[in-house]
Amino acid sequence: MQHAYDTFNFIGESAFSPRVALVYKADDKNTFRASYNVANSPPTALTTYIDFPVSVIIPGGYDVWLAGENTAQNFDANAPIELPAFGGATIPQGSTSVPNAYLYQALLTNPAVTGGLSQAYNNLPDFAGLRQLDAAFGAAGFPGFENILNSVLAGYTPSGSFGNLNGYNLFNNQPYTGAPVGTPEARLSVLNSFEVGYNGIIGDKLKVSLDVYTYERTGFTQFTAIGPTYQLTGYDATAFGTLVGGEVGAAVATPITEALTAVYQGVAARAGLPFTTVAAGVPALGLPALAPTIQLAAAGLGQLAGGTFISGAQGFEAAAGALFPVFGTIESQRVPQNDGVTHIPAGYRKYDDATRSHWGADLALEYFATNELSIWGNASWLSQNEWIPGESNDDGLPFYTALNAPQFKYRLGLKYAAEKVQGSITFQHDDEFESDQGFFSGTVLEKNLVDMNIGYVFNEKLRVDLTGSNIFNFEYRAFPGMPVIGRRILAKVTFDL
Repeated sequence: MQHAYDTFNFIGESAFSPRVALVYKADDKNTFRASYNVANSPPTALTTYIDFPVSVIIPGGYDVWLAGENTAQNFDANAPIELPAFGGATIPQGSTSVPNAYLYQALLTNPAVTGGLSQAYNNLPDFAGLRQLDAAFGAAGFPGFENILNSVLAGYTPSGSFGNLNGYNLFNNQPYTGAPVGTPEARLSVLNSFEVGYNGIIGDKLKVSLDVYTYERTGFTQFTAIGPTYQLTGYDATAFGTLVGGEVGAAVATPITEALTAVYQGVAARAGLPFTTVAAGVPALGLPALAPTIQLAAAGLGQLAGGTFISGAQGFEAAAGALFPVFGTIESQRVPQNDGVTHIPAGYRKYDDATRSHWGADLALEYFATNELSIWGNASWLSQNEWIPGESNDDGLPFYTALNAPQFKYRLGLKYAAEKVQGSITFQHDDEFESDQGFFSGTVLEKNLVDMNIGYVFNEKLRVDLTGSNIFNFEYRAFPGMPVIGRRILAKVTFDL
C-alpha cells in the first residue's frame, strides 16, 4: 500500500492519491495480482494559461480563440449570433435563419450590383419599352422609371429570411443545440481504477499475461469548441432575387401611379381634354393608356430588380460561400471584446461532476518454438470508446466525448535471435475509431501495417541493422488533419570502439 498527498498551488487544491496492490505468487511460474488506484491530475500550465487564436478564418475579422482554464469561460444569457459575412452584424440567439434584409443591404451597397442594375435598364432589350416611355414623358416632367426604382430600393426592406442555421461543435462536428454552455476554471480530475491480472508460463513454452481493468474518470477535460458554430445551408439565390423582384414590383406601383397620373393630368390640362379621355390613351399625342402602362412599368421594374438581385446573390455565394460552414458563432466573455473581430470560443470543457466509466482487457501471448524462434501476439479491447448523449451508455454526459483510441486492436509477430542474425516481422491492426481532440477530430480509418527488422552481427565491435516500418506503404494518418505516414526504412551501423 502507498499513498501520496499533493498540493497544487496554482489552482489552490490538494488531494490524496492512494494505491493498494495485492500480489499472490502461486509458484515460480504463476502470479496473480489485484490493485486499486486513485490518481489526481491537475491541468498543465499550457492548458491553464493559454490565450490566443489557434486558427484564423478571415485575417483581422474571424478566428478561433483558445482560452485557458485559469478562469471560467461563460456566456451572457442573451449573447447574439455574430455573422462575419455581414461585417459582424448580429441576430438573436436561437435564430434558425438569416433576415433577407442583411443580404439585401450588403448587395445594395455593392457597386457591382447597383451598376448592374443601371446597365441592365439602359442596355437590355427587355426594358426598351420603358426607356421609350421615359423619353416620351420626360418633357412633361416625369422623373424617370430608373429614378423611381432607385428611390424605392433605397427605402425598401425585404420580408422573410434565407437559409437554415444549424449549430454544431466546430472541432468534432457534433450537433450543438440550445443555449451555449460555459465551463468552469481549472480543477483536479480524479481517476479511479481497479485491475486484476495474471502472469504465467504454461508448459515451459507459452508465456501468458492477462489484465482486466476498470476506469472511472471524474472531472476530466476535453479540448474542444466551447460555443456553437453555425453552418448555413439551404441558400437559394434565385428564391431571394425572385422575392425581391416581386416585392419591389408591388412597391413601385404606387410612386409610378402618382408620377404618371401627374403627367397625364398635365397633358389633359394643356390640351383642354378631360382627364378620363387622356387616361384612356391619346395616340395622336403619343400617350398609351394609363392603367396598362402602370402595370407594365411596375412589372418591368420588378423584373429588373429580381434579375439583378439574383445575380447579386449568386455573386455573394461565390464570394462568401467558403464561410457557409462557419457562418456564425456566439462569443464567450473570455474572448477579446469589441475588437472588430468575431471569435469562435474554444477551450477546455470541464466535465466537473460527471463520471465517465469503461472497462477493458489486455491479453499477451508468446510461444517459444525453439531457442532462437518465438511467436507472439497481443490484443486490447475496450468496452466502449465513445460517449454519445442520449444513448444508454452515455454515463449522463452532457456532451459527446471519446477516448481517441480503437475499441479493438491486436499485434502478431515472429522473433528470431541467433548468434549472428536477428530479425523480426510484425503485423499490427487497429479498428476504425472516432477521434475527438480539437482540430484533429474525425474518423481514424482502420489500420493494417507490416514491420520488419533484420540485423547482422559481424563481430563484437560491428553490427548492422535494417528496419522497415509499414513496408507495404499503407498510407495513413495517426489522426485526422495530421501528416500522411507511409513507408519508412532505417539503416543503422553500430561500431563500438
